[in-house]
Amino acid sequence: MSLDLLSETYLFGNFSLIQRDIDLEETVLTIEKSNKNLEKSLELPGWQWRFFNNFSILLELHDKYVISQPVTFLRFFNILEETISSLMKILNITDLKEHRYSSEKDFFSINSTLILQKIKNKIEVTCSEENLHLEEVTSRIKKLGIISTDYYYDRTTPYDNFKWNPSWSLIVDQSEIKISNVDVYLDNFFFNSNFQYAENMKGDLEVMTSRLEILERKAPRYLKKLGEKSFLVTQRIFYNFPYSCIYREYKKLLNLKIPIFIPKLISLLKDNISDDVWLLSILPLFFTSYLLGFPIISIDIPSEKTIAKHCHLLTKLGVEGYFKYISKKFNIPYIKSCSFEIPTGNGVDDDQPVDLLYNKIHSYNQDDIVLFLNQGVVHYFTCKEFEKILKKGENPYNREKYTNISKIVENLKFKKKVTKNLNHRGLKLDINGNMEENFRELKKQIHHISHESQQMLELENLYRPVLELLLNRDLLY
Repeated sequence: MSLDLLSETYLFGNFSLIQRDIDLEETVLTIEKSNKNLEKSLELPGWQWRFFNNFSILLELHDKYVISQPVTFLRFFNILEETISSLMKILNITDLKEHRYSSEKDFFSINSTLILQKIKNKIEVTCSEENLHLEEVTSRIKKLGIISTDYYYDRTTPYDNFKWNPSWSLIVDQSEIKISNVDVYLDNFFFNSNFQYAENMKGDLEVMTSRLEILERKAPRYLKKLGEKSFLVTQRIFYNFPYSCIYREYKKLLNLKIPIFIPKLISLLKDNISDDVWLLSILPLFFTSYLLGFPIISIDIPSEKTIAKHCHLLTKLGVEGYFKYISKKFNIPYIKSCSFEIPTGNGVDDDQPVDLLYNKIHSYNQDDIVLFLNQGVVHYFTCKEFEKILKKGENPYNREKYTNISKIVENLKFKKKVTKNLNHRGLKLDINGNMEENFRELKKQIHHISHESQQMLELENLYRPVLELLLNRDLLY
């Protein structure tokens, strides 16, 4: 393994990524050399967690040497002590006793104490006091100023074959202090891409994006190693994180020099990507098509190339201009063809029929419009009236019963599917407006995460593993 990769992993990354290739003697020597640049590692947020993680891994690897080769274990302790002392000097810390459980310094002291306490306990349990090397270790631990710990971390570990919800808490005197972003700082998403989103992860994508951008400059070899799994990780993020997070942060990932999942629509659009088009590209294709005015319930979803063409048109004409174009080019002719020039019983504005709420019929998606022939006139209705019409089963204009409700039923089923999909990703949206109203409502709501939707998702994530376990057990018998 490259010494440069080992050094970058120690200073900026996670030893778990290269654990199988670690040579203990080589690693200790590399840490000794790398500690000359220890201050640089503090420039990248999360250093206190990388210190804790990497030395915890090394402690596990040296664990078998506590009894069998105490000199080897002492060499490991020497480099740990040197690192702690160097960081204390850089951070202007005199001892490891003071904790307020908030700053990087606090957690460095906590993490150092937890590692040293683990070593002390291990020596006291497994070794005799006659071992001078290990007596020396115990004495030096006391000099660093640690006291018995009354706190510990409660965390979930990323195992490859299980769905995983990243979570870290510090338990102190039976109280819980939640800690954000730790698994991002440790790149644990790259060890298990089968993670599930939860509310405690709402800042993770922003932190991850910033971290990967810095790694590109400071640790390119380590970033290349992460790149072996980056496509799967980013694909999972794209399809699982709330839409608001994807809209706000994911686009920045596309500039990195590692494999990143790119939605098909973006790859077709290339560089001509406005904020409106980016918003459309992160949504399910069927919903993007509907928002652009395509009557997908009636004629199915168009190809990505067709959608990309209309995205270019949206950028060129702007939101208001684009939907006026769709109304004039497609909807007005459609309405005329459906009526066969039968006069309308609706109100009229500028020679165009309006619904009961005085919205022009042609401003709606064609699938959001129905018409009924009654006594020599045609009546138009829009989706805002569909539920009421279906419930009463009559024409609101003349109270006559009707039976041809298939289009209304299909429309309501489609809207239910859409809102369920959006709610699942933290986006609560009313899509019973005309085309422009729906799009502007989306642009407004994309900046928020619906907490109600998020709570439903977390309940689903909580019970899904149990259901899967029961189903898998049933399949075995």
